[in-house]
Amino acid sequence: MMYYKISRYLHNRGFLFLAELVRYKQAKYGCYISEKSIIDETVVFPHSVGIVIGEGVVIEENVKIWQNVTIGSHGKKTALRNILTLNRE
Repeated sequence: MMYYKISRYLHNRGFLFLAELVRYKQAKYGCYISEKSIIDETVVFPHSVGIVIGEGVVIEENVKIWQNVTIGSHGKKTALRNILTLNRE
């Protein structure tokens, strides 16, 4: 989650290349979270191995995401750009 926060911070301030470098660091842990996704502070990743969260995904408060989960697009240009929102309700 720390790499996501750093990457999102850099992306929002226009440092796209640095945000991209931080995003690739996530691969060391087998986890990819796009800097273009919006994730609430209360989201928990008990086992962050194999988690992929694509761009445009909004995850609201008090959600647990377990291992080997893919949410959202694979990022290819031909993919649909629908915004997916997850919440506990």
